[in-house]
Amino acid sequence: AGVLVDSAVEVAFLWTFGDGEQALHQFQPPYNESFPVPDSVAQVLVEHNVTHTYAAPGEYVLTVLASNAFENLTQQVLIRSGRVPIVSLECVSCKAQAVYEVSRSSYVYLEGRCLNCSSGSKRGRWAARTFSNKTLVLDETTTSTGSAGMRLV
Repeated sequence: AGVLVDSAVEVAFLWTFGDGEQALHQFQPPYNESFPVPDSVAQVLVEHNVTHTYAAPGEYVLTVLASNAFENLTQQVLIRSGRVPIVSLECVSCKAQAVYEVSRSSYVYLEGRCLNCSSGSKRGRWAARTFSNKTLVLDETTTSTGSAGMRLV
């Protein structure tokens, strides 16, 4: 997680993992010795990442709160346990590239669900969103296969 703050402002990251565990990390200026202190108006990106291991499989809501004296920013992520399929992404037909202007530098969230994987005859469904949370339509116009099926082309 990262937050852009004035270089003279303290910032704290509170990670709540959804299983009763929390981690609090506080950062105080100077973040970089080259910034003037304490009256600087320069901004600095303060980043912090944590590692957490859940004791039991399940579904958890991870919340990270970045806060300072002026504002609080919160982001939540749903975490589900389960088998993670190995995914390889490759642009084959590139239909979506023309429709959505997808490129190597753009971020797209891709979610795949296996609807009947336990029965042996696998059937899936795909969904995609942009970094700004806009849903991308996955149909026969924007892809070669549509959103249904184990392969998305």
